[in-house]
Amino acid sequence: MDVFDVLDVQVAAKEGYPRATIDEQQIAEFNAENSVKHAPSTEEMKAYDGLASEASNGAQIPKGGCSGEARMKVYGDSQLPADARMLASRSRGYAMTDSRIKEAIAKWRTCMAESGLQYDSPVVPAHDQRWEKRDAATAASEEERRVAAVDAKCRTQVNLLETYKTVRAGYEAQLLAQEKDNLESAKLEFARWVTNAKSIIAAG
Repeated sequence: MDVFDVLDVQVAAKEGYPRATIDEQQIAEFNAENSVKHAPSTEEMKAYDGLASEASNGAQIPKGGCSGEARMKVYGDSQLPADARMLASRSRGYAMTDSRIKEAIAKWRTCMAESGLQYDSPVVPAHDQRWEKRDAATAASEEERRVAAVDAKCRTQVNLLETYKTVRAGYEAQLLAQEKDNLESAKLEFARWVTNAKSIIAAG
């Protein structure tokens, strides 16, 4: 999911804003598979977090606790010279402050106002408190469907989504070019972390 979702006019008029479908069976299966077999004791949590230097049986707890020791075994002192996730976040931030996006949003706002709707941003209507908590199993209200349809029409009219995609893609290309060498190094470093983690798992 990105800043602006795809919103079809006909679908919006019929169903309102999209809502994620929850698979109760999958959730139940996941919870069963990942249920805690043994809740950690206070002593165990202190050892994990490094809040104690010695266990009750006399065993020495490493500096930083068990979690710190595990991090050192996997990552060592290294950090990624560039993180693709952060670059994606930066490109999104740059796009949202770009004058072309601001202009498109202003036009969208004007379009919405022509139908008597006052929203500051295209991100807001789907999260209107009147229907924000509606789940996929509950039908959208008439007003939600009306707002969603107008929203979709205005997004299309001002070419909001395509403008955003174009602007963001431009920033992504710039960042990738700037960080090319660092990303290559990060790829190698990440592969080393994975190898370390696999070795720990294999050792039991």
